[in-house]
Amino acid sequence: MFKSLLISLDWKLADATPRKILIDSGFVRGLRHALGWDKPYDPSLFDLHPSLGNMDHACRYINDLQAQSFSAGTGFEGCNFDLSLFIQVAEVPFSGAKLLVQKDLEVSDDNHYVCCAETHRLDDGTLFFLIICMYPVMSGYLMQSKFLSIDTSFKWVHDKWQEFEIETWDDIHMRCKNI
Repeated sequence: MFKSLLISLDWKLADATPRKILIDSGFVRGLRHALGWDKPYDPSLFDLHPSLGNMDHACRYINDLQAQSFSAGTGFEGCNFDLSLFIQVAEVPFSGAKLLVQKDLEVSDDNHYVCCAETHRLDDGTLFFLIICMYPVMSGYLMQSKFLSIDTSFKWVHDKWQEFEIETWDDIHMRCKNI
């Protein structure tokens, strides 16, 4: 039962932890349904099985399923797709990002989010990986902006990735917009 609930997380399984799944409304809804839960508070993993009350034990199950589902990891090299048509520098395989590009091509034009996934070789020989994510409407706001603010402390993705968020002022609505 626990494994099927984890599988129902789909792509959110990639960074799942025992704490994160217990605040995921879809997971908790599935847990309530599986247990026939009608109490006014949410069940815990202990209610599914006493051994899952030990977060390390639950984490082991999550880690095992993550290893099976994302055997090549979830980074730039995450999967095995050949999408060199969409990647400007194809000398280095980074199919995790390629998968992002392919999945994004399946949505309507107004909903494209992954603009590019590229590698660039710097002067010192280091590879620089770049992924730009932005909806088309936000791209339009960026092109029309007069003043920009870039927040380099913004950190959604951890580890070796450097991430930033661009913000602009919208005179019409008198508020900031994140791009």
